[in-house]
Amino acid sequence: MASLEDAVLLFNICMSILSISLNILLTFIVFRNTPSKFSTFGIILKFHALIDLYISVGSSATMIRIIPVDWFVLYISYGPCGYFGTTACFFFSIMMIGGMSINLHTILASFIYRLMMIRGKTLSTKGTLGIICAIAMRIATILMTFAFISREDDDVVRSLLNALRPQYDADSHVVTGISARLWSTQIGIVGHKDIRSV
Repeated sequence: MASLEDAVLLFNICMSILSISLNILLTFIVFRNTPSKFSTFGIILKFHALIDLYISVGSSATMIRIIPVDWFVLYISYGPCGYFGTTACFFFSIMMIGGMSINLHTILASFIYRLMMIRGKTLSTKGTLGIICAIAMRIATILMTFAFISREDDDVVRSLLNALRPQYDADSHVVTGISARLWSTQIGIVGHKDIRSV
């Protein structure tokens, strides 16, 4: 089993190096070669390239397994972040998840920008940045902030995982987690699913 995990980690490292290299190249090309005709839309392209690089860095540091247990969402982290401690693994996990959310919402912001252009509305630089902040950044920033606020003590989540899901062997992995109770009570999620039933 250890050799399989080592092989997966080696594959992740190789893919991460390739991903980071290609995203650095993409970011360089977008910043250097965006035509002046696309200067306002180029802001969205540049932002998207930077977020892709951000996600590549986060995913190169950790591969996570997300497990709902009781009122907690636990992250089992594999990868190089374990050499830097549980805080690093938690940070890179939230960085990767938040970056993916920003990436998805950047695509939505891009569609909205193009729809406005089709309808004959020309956006300024400030308007384009407003679309990015209002659509791409808002939801992910709220989610990442609540994740950092609701981080649970590592010993608590490790013992909880060992007690309720012993097959994951929490003592041999880096385990971090957040308390979902804070999420449901503080932001009042409508239709919040009780993850204790999972």
